[in-house]
Amino acid sequence: MTAAPQPRLQGLRERAVLLVILGFVLLLPPFLLVVDHRAEAFGAPLFYVYIFVVWGGLIGLNAVLARRLDDATRAAEAAEAAANLAERAQSGTARAGAAEAAGPGPGPDDDLPAGGGGR
Repeated sequence: MTAAPQPRLQGLRERAVLLVILGFVLLLPPFLLVVDHRAEAFGAPLFYVYIFVVWGGLIGLNAVLARRLDDATRAAEAAEAAANLAERAQSGTARAGAAEAAGPGPGPDDDLPAGGGGR
């Protein structure tokens, strides 16, 4: 039985999609043309600085998001495993109660003949 993803996990997945879209938009030609002029930053053309800052920022954000997503996924899996274990324990208790109501099972001497099974 699979449960619906927890809200935190779903929110992190949505942020991962938004990060991809943000990276795509920031590297579209209209944004690149804004910084494609002769200005310099840190002794390098602004165009190259922009590309590498955006690229590095996306990698950094992705690393943080991946760590959080991994932690949330592990927590969700642990919660699901605990729920499954509790469900099995509860159904096992119900089966044990039904077995006790049915009476004792076969004992060690139940398969011997009526005469004592001797020689």
